[in-house]
Amino acid sequence: MLGTSLLVVPIMGIKAGSLTTIWVSILVGYCLYYTAYLIIAHLGRSKGMKSCILAHFQNDYFYMSGYGSVIWISFIPYLFLRFKVTCL
Repeated sequence: MLGTSLLVVPIMGIKAGSLTTIWVSILVGYCLYYTAYLIIAHLGRSKGMKSCILAHFQNDYFYMSGYGSVIWISFIPYLFLRFKVTCL
């Protein structure tokens, strides 16, 4: 994700403007921070990533599948942006 952000954000920032670019950078940074926080907080007691995230949500699969869905949905704008940058 970081490589995509370094490539896409400056190019798309020319059209979108400074405020939108800053807002998107903060949002992506927070998502990356929260995922890293989950890994660091729970990985020491877990066998893998799935059990790590599941431990954070007190072994409730409903929240884990919601978190997974948000992560997958967040890739859709990147796919469109990546396609647009490739076509430029």
